[in-house]
Amino acid sequence: MQALAFFGGLFYALENSDVSAFDTATSTTTSLGAAHIDITGAGQSTCVPPTPTDGGAPDETMTPTLHVLDSKVVITVRGEGEPVLFLHGNPDTKEVWDGAIDIVSKSRQCFAPDLPGFGGSEIPPGHDFSLEAQAQWVEAVVVAAKIEKPVTLVVHDLGGPHGCAWLVKHPERVSRIVFTNAAFSPKFEWHFWARVWRTPLLGELTMAVWNWPLYRSEMKKARKASEGEIRESFDRITPRMKRGVLDWYRKMDPEVFEGWSDKLVAIVKQKPAAVRWGDRDPYVPKRFAESFGATDVKHFPENGHWLLQERPDVIADAVLSTYRNHD
Repeated sequence: MQALAFFGGLFYALENSDVSAFDTATSTTTSLGAAHIDITGAGQSTCVPPTPTDGGAPDETMTPTLHVLDSKVVITVRGEGEPVLFLHGNPDTKEVWDGAIDIVSKSRQCFAPDLPGFGGSEIPPGHDFSLEAQAQWVEAVVVAAKIEKPVTLVVHDLGGPHGCAWLVKHPERVSRIVFTNAAFSPKFEWHFWARVWRTPLLGELTMAVWNWPLYRSEMKKARKASEGEIRESFDRITPRMKRGVLDWYRKMDPEVFEGWSDKLVAIVKQKPAAVRWGDRDPYVPKRFAESFGATDVKHFPENGHWLLQERPDVIADAVLSTYRNHD
């Protein structure tokens, strides 16, 4: 009967995004105990790392494979000039930045890695997804990519904690910052899907049944993207990414940001920083746009969580404005 109540509550909650049903489903997880569930997903394609490319013209996109913390990291490198580091979110890969990079790379050198477990990047052995580990990973990528000058840091969603933790640990490595629809605050309350993924067994079950119709339905509600763009992002989802998403969300209790967020705000106030926010965001409320300590904050009421993809020109202009307004 407990199992029946669990599965009934689970699928009702998934279909209706009903919080009370979610609570009913998760209340039985303790008595059900731990179980091994295959989260690979039927018919899911596997992302193959691109072939490393050497040389090339300044406007040519290169995707070398870096060796970072005993793991592989695939990274987009394009353009010449001052370095700009783009960190994507969930469920994306480095390609989500392509529109912004098309513009910024005309005058800057752009770097966009796949985060640990996403796209072609592996999760380092023993990586625990703590803020310390995320900061260590970003620093190792910067070193491996031989980025010597301070970077303009651009972060979105899950890339926010990665980049912000690194900024707190290595403020000298960052000259400018652009935030878009991300959170780094102990006051943040996890959205529905995050609460699902943070729950043992329920998260694994969700990943196991996560298929194209479910993904398409969720993205259509939250993302102004073409059918092709949504399909491409779905096809980049791998079993490794599913596992990484579960581990990351389960490590990110809001209280872990205590102390870190105050340090971030103090650092941001000393550097050129911009926030560009899509207000129709079902995951990160618009009030968090003001939580980073930046004075250049602009809201876009008609856009959502993926402002970076819906309006890449806005993100590119924000990057370049940190140079125009402060040089």
